[in-house]
Amino acid sequence: AKGTLLRRVGRVNEAIEAHAEAIAVFRRVGAKRMEAHAKNSLAFALFVLGKFEDAIALGIDAIRIDLSIGGRLQIAKTLSTIGQSYAALGDTARGLAYFRRARQAHESYNDHESKSDTLLCWAEIHLEMGSAVEAEALVQEAAAINSITGSAYDAAHEKIVRALLARARGDSAAA
Repeated sequence: AKGTLLRRVGRVNEAIEAHAEAIAVFRRVGAKRMEAHAKNSLAFALFVLGKFEDAIALGIDAIRIDLSIGGRLQIAKTLSTIGQSYAALGDTARGLAYFRRARQAHESYNDHESKSDTLLCWAEIHLEMGSAVEAEALVQEAAAINSITGSAYDAAHEKIVRALLARARGDSAAA
């Protein structure tokens, strides 16, 4: 939890150290679910720093651990991080495939945690590709979720993506 908090306030390097320490502790005591969770968080921190290959490897390992113990928590979130990383590396097709898998995981496991974030990140990739129609549909779906959850983080993210959509349409006033 400390690493996640540090990452949210912009202290990513400290977050990475905290996550690495947590992973070592969880591995030592055999807390596989917590190890997978920490690896997922570390993967995102690495994504933030632009270490996309490392983020992918850690994300895949987190999913492997989670599946080995029959867990389903955060698989969708981890798939989304992997998708973002592949897209950032320029492998947009693989990134989009991971976003589709993330959405399926959200739906299959009835996991609504971070679903809006997954959809909004996916929309951003579509915007980068010039696919505003697909992006708009994803933003609308995320907005429906946000109206129920009331998450300030997701509401801010939605506004940012809506501004990007407006800019893509050439509507600078709305952006």
